[in-house]
This record gives sequence, C-alpha cells and structure tokens, in this order.
Amino acid sequence: MKTSLSAPQNTSEQSRMIATADASVVSSRVDAIDVFRGMTVAFMILVNNPGSWSHSYPPLKHASWFGWTPTDLVFPFFLFIVGVSAWFSMRKYEHRLTVWSFWKIMRRTAFIFLAGLFLTIFPGFHVDWSTLEISRSYLAEPAVIEAQRQAATTWWQHCTYWADYDTFSHLRMMGVLQRIALSYGLGCFVCLLFHGNTKRLAWAAAAILLGYWWLFYWIPTSDPLGKELNVVRMFDITLLGEDHLYGGYGLRFDPESIVGSISGAVTVILGFLVGSRLGTAIYGSDTASHSGADTVVAAIGAGRNAPSASTRSFSIQQAVFSMLFVGPLWILLAYIWDLAFPIGKPLWTSSYVLLAGGLAAIGLAYCVWMTDVRGWKRGFYPFRAFGSNPLLMFLLAGIFAKTLLRWLYVQEWYHEFYAWLETATSPNMASLLHAITFVLFLGIIAVLLHAKRIYIRL
Repeated sequence: MKTSLSAPQNTSEQSRMIATADASVVSSRVDAIDVFRGMTVAFMILVNNPGSWSHSYPPLKHASWFGWTPTDLVFPFFLFIVGVSAWFSMRKYEHRLTVWSFWKIMRRTAFIFLAGLFLTIFPGFHVDWSTLEISRSYLAEPAVIEAQRQAATTWWQHCTYWADYDTFSHLRMMGVLQRIALSYGLGCFVCLLFHGNTKRLAWAAAAILLGYWWLFYWIPTSDPLGKELNVVRMFDITLLGEDHLYGGYGLRFDPESIVGSISGAVTVILGFLVGSRLGTAIYGSDTASHSGADTVVAAIGAGRNAPSASTRSFSIQQAVFSMLFVGPLWILLAYIWDLAFPIGKPLWTSSYVLLAGGLAAIGLAYCVWMTDVRGWKRGFYPFRAFGSNPLLMFLLAGIFAKTLLRWLYVQEWYHEFYAWLETATSPNMASLLHAITFVLFLGIIAVLLHAKRIYIRL
C-alpha cells in the first residue's frame, strides 16, 4: 500500500521553492525603515555635536519649554521608528506576550538602559590633575588650554579632565538611551498585551495620553506645567534624588524623566500602529503572523498565493496614503489639545506625542514612497548604513565626542583654525560645519560596517 505525500518528491523542486521563499523575504524588507531611522540618527548626532553650544542656528536648538523646533522632533522620531520596527521584529511571536517575547523585550530594555549609563559615565570620573581652577569650556582661551596641557600630560588624562561627573553621588541616572529603553519596554509590553490588535491599541494609546494629562493635575500645585512644580520633576526627585537629575534648565529637572517614559511609550505604540499597516501591506493579512521563509511556505501549504510584486506595490501605496491621512489627523488633534495641554518636549506632553507621531508618519510615508515604491535607493545608501546600526552609531558618536573631539578642542592648531573659520564664515556656520564634519566622519564608519555586514542585533 502506497502512502501519498503532499510534499514535493523532487529535490530540485524543493530547492526552487526555498529559493523563491528566500527571494520573497529579501524583497519584503522595507528599506524606508532603515532610511528613516538613519536620517534620524544622523540628525541626532548633528544637533548634539555643534562646534559651539553658544552658536547654533535656531532650528538646531531645542525650544526653551513649550513649542517645538525641528531638533525637538529627533528623539520622538527615533522612538516612533522603534515602534515600527517592533511590529516586524515581534511577528515571530505572532504579536503575543509569551515567555520568549517578554524575555526579548526585557533583555533589550536592560541592554539599552545599561548602554546609556555607560555612555553617561564614560570615559570616567573627572580627576583634577592640578590645584588650578581651570574653566572647562570646550573652546577655551589659549592660556587655559596651556594650563590644561600642564595639568593633564596624557591623552586619557585629557579625556577624564573633561569628564562630566566627579563621583557616583552626582551621576545623572536618566538620559536619551535610558528613556528609549523604558519607553520601548513599556510600549512593546502594551502592544503584545493586546495581541497587536490595532483598534484596542488605539484606544489604549488614547487612554494613556488622557491619563498622563490628568497626572499633572493629580497633585495640586500653583504651577503644574512649570519647571519647578510639575509632577515629572517631583517624582524624579523622590525616586532618584535631586543630585541625579539634569541641571541644564537653571534647576534640577530631567527632560528624559522616568514619568515621561509613559507618554514616550505611546510614541512607540503609534509607530507600532503604522508598522502594522505597512506590514499588512507587505505580507498580506493572511500571512501577517508568520515570519521569514515561513510566510511563503505557509501560503503554499494552505493553497494560497504569496502577494505578487504588483499586488505588494499597490498595497504599499495604499499604506502610504493611509499614513498621509493619519499623520495630518494626529497633528490636528495635537494643536487642538495644545490649547489645554501645550506642546512641549521637556514634559513630553500628550499634544507633543501626537504632533511628533503625525509628522513622523508623514516623513515615513515619503521615505516609503521614494525607496520602496519609486525605487530611488542609491542616493539613500549612507542613511541606510546609519539606520542598519543605529545603537552602535549612537554609542560611537558619544564615545568619539568624549575622546576625539575633547582632545581636539584643546589643540592649539584646531583652536586657531576654528577661529579663522568663524571669521571667514560666521560663528553659527562654523559651528554647523564642525557638526557636519563629525557626521560625515561617522558616516564613513557606518558605510564600511554596512558593506562588511557588521551589525549589532539585540
């Protein structure tokens, strides 16, 4: 008695099917995600490393409290694309909260948070190598530079001389990567808790933003949205201590606060919602729960056809139009909410979340249209390189800024060159050219790593 098998008997036929599945996976990669993420990382490095903090063009500065500039969009744009990527990375778990998906979220959260602490402490605590009272401004006077040369005789002593903290007792606990870690962890947990259901997630996001707004008035103060008496600052002081907060606002207040990670998680959720729409357009609703080559294999086994190139292209165009619809809608809601809960990055207000999410959706839509619909990929290669290694490039930027750039700042020849550049152009332009040069330097490293396929995967 012969047994009938549904699997192909021909080995060459099996190889052809596997090759077809692999080709489908390659073609299903969304280049726009890497491009958008790379643009965000590159701009983040640009605004964080001016030649002089005293001289920058207004769009390259943060708004003082309420309001926004392009620089204020960098951080939420990155959180948004983290949410988009989370939809794709969590497909293998069918967007459900399991032991393995929970472990992956916790592992990534812990690693990113610790990486942020490392970057805060690096290159070590400040050591006063002499009894001289020396100003530590980046572009100091020649006499100050000479005094530092006498105080610090080695390259590493130059670096630790410019260190940001003296002891652990004044170490800033939160930061950019720390906020990313907490927002990512909380946002992904919520997304998987609702099994990736977009309707439920939309209602959950709305509820969180409304609750965050209520939180500011939960503890009655004379100025709940001011710098000193807001709930964000009071909670951080209670949990971390005032000495561990950022001091750049004239008082101890950390814009990357713990409480702000709640609304930051909604930015991740908004990205997840857009990623769901984009992923469904690529893989089709019937195969959305599969990953990798299993997408095509499952479709063949069930008697269905994987989306053709033309169908996939049309679906992606529809996803683009969806993003171009929801983006302006979120922006409109943001400005309506701004009347009662003003747009502001330091407090990461609910209106700010909607504004940044709307602009990010529009920006990603144009990236998808240019790279994945029109096929204009060659000109975006450097940004793809940045976007393929976002954490590594951010860490390298911080490390080089605290070593190479700080060593460079005290070199007499560079001080003379920078002074000449300010005279030849303008202080603002000289500062911008310095930042652009640093981004180009890191861009070369990113391209080389991308060409060698060297990536950090968490």
